[in-house]
Amino acid sequence: MGNTTGNSTAYWLALACLMAGAAMYALCRIDIVFIQFLGLDSLPHLSLNIRNPLVYWLVYCLPDGLWYLALLLVQYRMFRKDSFLSRCCLYMAALLPFVIEGLQALHWISGTFDWWDIATYLFTLILFVLCVRKDFF
Repeated sequence: MGNTTGNSTAYWLALACLMAGAAMYALCRIDIVFIQFLGLDSLPHLSLNIRNPLVYWLVYCLPDGLWYLALLLVQYRMFRKDSFLSRCCLYMAALLPFVIEGLQALHWISGTFDWWDIATYLFTLILFVLCVRKDFF
Protein backbone atom coordinates (compact mmCIF):
# COMPACT_ATOMS: atom_id res chain seq x y z
CA MET A 1 0.00 0.00 0.00
CA GLY A 2 0.93 3.66 -0.18
CA ASN A 3 3.30 5.48 2.10
CA THR A 4 4.75 8.96 2.46
CA THR A 5 8.21 8.02 1.24
CA GLY A 6 9.48 6.68 -2.01
CA ASN A 7 8.11 7.31 -5.47
CA SER A 8 6.54 10.74 -5.90
CA THR A 9 4.70 9.87 -9.12
CA ALA A 10 1.35 9.92 -7.34
CA TYR A 11 1.97 13.42 -5.97
CA TRP A 12 2.94 14.79 -9.38
CA LEU A 13 -0.05 13.12 -11.00
CA ALA A 14 -2.31 14.56 -8.29
CA LEU A 15 -0.92 18.04 -8.90
CA ALA A 16 -1.42 17.64 -12.66
CA CYS A 17 -5.03 16.53 -12.08
CA LEU A 18 -5.70 19.52 -9.83
CA MET A 19 -4.19 21.95 -12.32
CA ALA A 20 -6.05 20.44 -15.28
CA GLY A 21 -9.36 20.58 -13.41
CA ALA A 22 -8.73 24.16 -12.32
CA ALA A 23 -7.78 25.17 -15.88
CA MET A 24 -10.98 23.66 -17.22
CA TYR A 25 -12.99 25.64 -14.67
CA ALA A 26 -11.13 28.86 -15.44
CA LEU A 27 -11.49 28.45 -19.21
CA CYS A 28 -15.03 27.11 -19.42
CA ARG A 29 -16.99 27.94 -16.26
CA ILE A 30 -17.66 31.58 -15.43
CA ASP A 31 -20.63 30.65 -13.22
CA ILE A 32 -18.41 29.44 -10.35
CA VAL A 33 -18.27 31.73 -7.30
CA PHE A 34 -14.56 31.11 -6.72
CA ILE A 35 -13.75 31.98 -10.36
CA GLN A 36 -15.71 35.22 -9.93
CA PHE A 37 -13.95 35.91 -6.62
CA LEU A 38 -10.56 35.63 -8.33
CA GLY A 39 -11.73 37.93 -11.11
CA LEU A 40 -11.19 35.25 -13.72
CA ASP A 41 -14.75 35.60 -15.00
CA SER A 42 -13.65 38.70 -16.93
CA LEU A 43 -11.08 36.72 -18.93
CA PRO A 44 -12.02 35.30 -22.33
CA HIS A 45 -13.74 31.94 -22.00
CA LEU A 46 -14.41 29.17 -24.42
CA SER A 47 -17.92 29.19 -25.80
CA LEU A 48 -19.00 25.58 -25.94
CA ASN A 49 -22.22 23.82 -26.86
CA ILE A 50 -23.02 22.04 -23.59
CA ARG A 51 -26.06 20.39 -25.21
CA ASN A 52 -23.56 17.97 -26.71
CA PRO A 53 -23.21 15.17 -24.08
CA LEU A 54 -19.45 14.86 -24.57
CA VAL A 55 -18.89 18.61 -24.21
CA TYR A 56 -21.18 18.68 -21.15
CA TRP A 57 -19.18 15.86 -19.56
CA LEU A 58 -15.84 17.55 -20.37
CA VAL A 59 -16.94 20.89 -18.90
CA TYR A 60 -19.03 19.82 -15.91
CA CYS A 61 -17.94 16.31 -14.87
CA LEU A 62 -14.34 15.72 -15.89
CA PRO A 63 -12.88 18.48 -13.65
CA ASP A 64 -14.60 16.94 -10.63
CA GLY A 65 -13.31 13.50 -11.61
CA LEU A 66 -9.79 14.89 -11.89
CA TRP A 67 -10.03 16.50 -8.46
CA TYR A 68 -11.41 13.26 -7.02
CA LEU A 69 -8.48 11.34 -8.49
CA ALA A 70 -6.06 13.86 -6.97
CA LEU A 71 -7.69 13.36 -3.56
CA LEU A 72 -7.46 9.58 -3.86
CA LEU A 73 -3.82 9.71 -4.97
CA VAL A 74 -2.70 11.90 -2.10
CA GLN A 75 -4.73 9.95 0.43
CA TYR A 76 -3.32 6.67 -0.88
CA ARG A 77 0.27 7.90 -0.65
CA MET A 78 -0.33 8.89 2.99
CA PHE A 79 -2.09 5.59 3.76
CA ARG A 80 -0.66 3.41 6.51
CA LYS A 81 -2.08 -0.10 6.67
CA ASP A 82 -1.51 -0.39 10.43
CA SER A 83 -3.37 2.84 11.27
CA PHE A 84 -7.12 2.84 11.93
CA LEU A 85 -7.26 6.62 11.37
CA SER A 86 -5.43 6.27 8.07
CA ARG A 87 -7.87 3.60 6.87
CA CYS A 88 -10.83 5.78 7.89
CA CYS A 89 -9.41 8.77 6.01
CA LEU A 90 -8.87 6.70 2.86
CA TYR A 91 -12.39 5.26 2.98
CA MET A 92 -13.91 8.68 3.68
CA ALA A 93 -11.99 10.15 0.74
CA ALA A 94 -13.32 7.36 -1.48
CA LEU A 95 -16.91 7.99 -0.36
CA LEU A 96 -16.82 11.80 -0.22
CA PRO A 97 -18.04 12.73 -3.73
CA PHE A 98 -20.84 10.15 -3.59
CA VAL A 99 -22.01 11.52 -0.23
CA ILE A 100 -21.90 15.08 -1.55
CA GLU A 101 -23.96 14.12 -4.61
CA GLY A 102 -26.45 12.31 -2.36
CA LEU A 103 -26.78 15.35 -0.11
CA GLN A 104 -27.36 17.50 -3.20
CA ALA A 105 -30.06 15.08 -4.38
CA LEU A 106 -31.77 15.44 -1.00
CA HIS A 107 -31.39 19.25 -1.18
CA TRP A 108 -29.52 19.20 2.15
CA ILE A 109 -26.62 21.13 0.60
CA SER A 110 -26.51 23.50 -2.33
CA GLY A 111 -25.47 22.19 -5.69
CA THR A 112 -26.91 20.21 -8.55
CA PHE A 113 -27.23 16.44 -8.35
CA ASP A 114 -26.00 14.86 -11.57
CA TRP A 115 -25.95 11.19 -12.57
CA TRP A 116 -23.06 11.99 -14.92
CA ASP A 117 -21.04 13.08 -11.89
CA ILE A 118 -21.83 9.80 -10.14
CA ALA A 119 -20.73 7.87 -13.24
CA THR A 120 -17.53 9.93 -13.44
CA TYR A 121 -16.72 9.33 -9.77
CA LEU A 122 -17.43 5.63 -10.13
CA PHE A 123 -15.22 5.38 -13.22
CA THR A 124 -12.46 7.32 -11.43
CA LEU A 125 -12.66 5.07 -8.37
CA ILE A 126 -12.56 1.89 -10.47
CA LEU A 127 -9.61 3.19 -12.49
CA PHE A 128 -7.81 4.15 -9.27
CA VAL A 129 -8.39 0.72 -7.67
CA LEU A 130 -7.19 -1.06 -10.81
CA CYS A 131 -4.04 1.08 -10.88
CA VAL A 132 -3.38 0.41 -7.20
CA ARG A 133 -3.76 -3.33 -7.75
CA LYS A 134 -1.24 -3.15 -10.60
CA ASP A 135 1.07 -1.21 -8.23
CA PHE A 136 1.15 1.74 -10.64
CA PHE A 137 1.56 4.37 -7.92
